Amino acid sequence: MKILDYLKIFVFIIITMTSFTACSDDDDKKSEEPETPEVPKLETFSLNVKGVTFKMIAVKGGTFQMGTNEVIKWGSEPNDDERPVHKVTLSDYYIGETEVPQKLWKAVMGTNPASFKGDDRPVENVSYDDCLSFINKLNTLTGKNFRLPTEAEWEYAARGGSKSKGYKYSGTNSDRGFWDYNNTCMPDPENPYLTHVGQHQNVGHSIANELGIYDMSGNVGEWCSDYYDSYKSYDQVDPTGPNYGWLRVYRGGSFEYLEYHCRCTTRFYHNMSTDPNYKFNNLGMRLAMPLK
Repeated sequence: MKILDYLKIFVFIIITMTSFTACSDDDDKKSEEPETPEVPKLETFSLNVKGVTFKMIAVKGGTFQMGTNEVIKWGSEPNDDERPVHKVTLSDYYIGETEVPQKLWKAVMGTNPASFKGDDRPVENVSYDDCLSFINKLNTLTGKNFRLPTEAEWEYAARGGSKSKGYKYSGTNSDRGFWDYNNTCMPDPENPYLTHVGQHQNVGHSIANELGIYDMSGNVGEWCSDYYDSYKSYDQVDPTGPNYGWLRVYRGGSFEYLEYHCRCTTRFYHNMSTDPNYKFNNLGMRLAMPLK
């Protein structure tokens, strides 16, 4: 073989090796580049659990003024714990379209603790720990990350979120739009959906608020995830309340409460040190879930 032929073969081998190395380097660089994480979409969705369908409303996060500077006194009860008004910024999240109905609780837990029975009526007579047990089992069944709403998430959703029109109650300025003590004792013939005098009514039969959420004023109260604390004047981002305490927050008033107690800003708490398993026929729950 001629020397020229050897040189051609040599050059071919060198070029091939160089190209292979370059390709390998490109592959290595591609493999080292971090993958762009998929951004979850904030969309209202429905879920079916053992034949029971429920809806989670997408709540676009934002900044709002939590609490009220209005001085209100009902009998001997001032609303001091609703002040001072403070700025709260929340991330996107989901919240239940309605309170958890008894049929969903039964599907998950196999039992129905409610005092006033009815598949489409809200579950009640459940303690804070009962609610956590229900959520844990629901998450196992669905692979989701449901939880109780924080107090800030609850109030923001009750006010109508970024679509808020500034109503006193959730979705209305009139207590004829929801199920409180006045309506259970004096049914309004113009509102035929108010059906269970002296008790709670089916979920989703009150006036929906700006986000399409029902019963955040009246019907039954709703446990929140926070320990209770007095409000602070400084700005907060995604607050979750104190890390420990004895007082657990619940919100919303109930069918046994007057309209004063069903305002979007009204706060309630229970002392867990005296009765850690507290439950009553006017206190239930609503699901929440973070976007991520």
